Amino acid sequence: MSFPYVDNPLIGLHYPMEQQAVWGNPGSPKRLQAIAEQIVRNIRLRSSQGSMRRAVADWTRDLEWLKKHFYPPGGRFRWPDRFA
Repeated sequence: MSFPYVDNPLIGLHYPMEQQAVWGNPGSPKRLQAIAEQIVRNIRLRSSQGSMRRAVADWTRDLEWLKKHFYPPGGRFRWPDRFA
């Protein structure tokens, strides 16, 4: 079985078109949403692990930075809540 692949110039990898559908195009609101949701998943998954305390704090700051710099007021999607 072969899959159509898309070049990703940012990271120099190729990935299936299905992933392109999930992550959206670079610079798109869909890409921002996918990144924010992935960070929130990481926070939720690892927040109970003491050894991951620093990573969780870093991810939390990353999420706040992304929202401040890239999420416009009244954005196209609901910003993910790391506590929900």
